[in-house]
Amino acid sequence: INTLKNNSYEEGVNEGMEKGFAKGVSEGINQGIEQGINQGFNEGIITTAKNMLKEGLTIEFVSKVTGLSIEEIENL
Repeated sequence: INTLKNNSYEEGVNEGMEKGFAKGVSEGINQGIEQGINQGFNEGIITTAKNMLKEGLTIEFVSKVTGLSIEEIENL
C-alpha cells in the first residue's frame, strides 16, 4: 500500500511539473511575441518620424502625427 501511495505521489509530482513547464514555455513564447510586436511597432514609428523630417515637416507636426515627444524627435 505504501508503494502505491509513493508511486501515486511521484506520478502527481511529475504530472504537475510537466504541466508547469508547458505553461511556462507557453507564457514565455506569448511574452516574446508581444515584445517583438511592440518593438516592431516602435521601430516603425521612429522610421516614419525620420522620413517625415527628411521631407521637411516640422518637429511639431511629426510629434502630433506619431505621438512621439518633441524631445524624442530631436534625439533621432
